[in-house]
Amino acid sequence: MDLIVRPPAFQALEASHTGRLSATLGQAVVPADNAYGTTVQVGSALSFDAYLFEVVFHSLALAGNATAAMLSIVRDTAGGTAWAEFIQHLLVGQAGGLTGLATSATAGGGVRYRFPVFIPAGTTIGAKLAIDNTAYVGPPLLGEPYVYWRAWGRPEYPTWAGTFVQTIGTSGPTAGAGTGNCDGTAFTPGTTSVGAWANLGTLDREIYAWECGYHCDDLSTGSKGVNVELGLGSTAGDRGVIDGLNYQTGTAEMLGKVPGPWWGVGHVGQNVYVRAQVSGGSDANCSAAAYGVG
Repeated sequence: MDLIVRPPAFQALEASHTGRLSATLGQAVVPADNAYGTTVQVGSALSFDAYLFEVVFHSLALAGNATAAMLSIVRDTAGGTAWAEFIQHLLVGQAGGLTGLATSATAGGGVRYRFPVFIPAGTTIGAKLAIDNTAYVGPPLLGEPYVYWRAWGRPEYPTWAGTFVQTIGTSGPTAGAGTGNCDGTAFTPGTTSVGAWANLGTLDREIYAWECGYHCDDLSTGSKGVNVELGLGSTAGDRGVIDGLNYQTGTAEMLGKVPGPWWGVGHVGQNVYVRAQVSGGSDANCSAAAYGVG
């Protein structure tokens, strides 16, 4: 018996960058201090309509440094560089690399987000980065982080994809010294049990799929696992939409994130909540943001 709603069956995959795995896979992107740096184009224009889009950001982490950071994805549907905001303020702090050993800052696989959102053929994609660490703002740079994307399209049968991504929990980087400038909503993960719910904000659009960002603005992190949850409700996360999203952190101030998306309906007026549990002592200055597709 056929399913009434079948899972996506894409017949095309495109990536901005291909080739052998390396520490520099992707497009280098240079941040500004607590503000977005210069936008860079990432790859060539899409050759087909895309219905699923993944962003991979890596090689930001550096041992002994706090690297709270935000990445925004922009696009030009005409194939040029007249950039329009698309996916805003992705938390990417502590992003590890692709090639290192488990105990190093170059491990972790980077930070990955995946969105079921429609992008028309011919669109060019750009990225810009903000960081709360002046040592990364050139010259000289402590290192260059990299970003690349993947897109899936040509579905075998009609497939749903959203038209926008709403960011909840941050409005972007803020100027000034101190922590919190490139973070989401601050909250405290639990250790022996899951922590308390923290309110990220209220939905003003209908949402059907989710991603979640998390990082800690801490220059001395531990090696542990973090399970993050998102929930919807009026005063707490009464109905879960993300449960057990796993982050891996390392002693070299590194973090790795696997991609979603997670599915669940969110209605206008509902509050979005986050909580987490850490397999050890919690790192300092942790924050989160949610990204809803509708």
